[in-house]
Amino acid sequence: MHYLTVTELESPNGTTCKIQGLTTNMLRNLENHLTTHDINHFNNEIQKFFEIDVQGVYVLNFLSSEFSYRVYGQSMVIEISNIGGRADRVQKIAWTLGKQ
Repeated sequence: MHYLTVTELESPNGTTCKIQGLTTNMLRNLENHLTTHDINHFNNEIQKFFEIDVQGVYVLNFLSSEFSYRVYGQSMVIEISNIGGRADRVQKIAWTLGKQ
């Protein structure tokens, strides 16, 4: 069984997703797909995550259709930070995906 973690961060500034656990082949295919569709992405090899500027549903659909991953778990938290006298809310949703 191979597992991935997809985390969506949604704030007033925008939405991004981080993926951890990608194999080299999957990473190459994902980068090609995102480049073809002109979607911003960033590969952080030091911290071993891949970041994409899209909603989590897009990532889940892609991983499901192209690589046959299934969602096994989901959790959500809302963080409120007070910066410079104003409160910012960041919603984090994490999914665990698996494939045999």
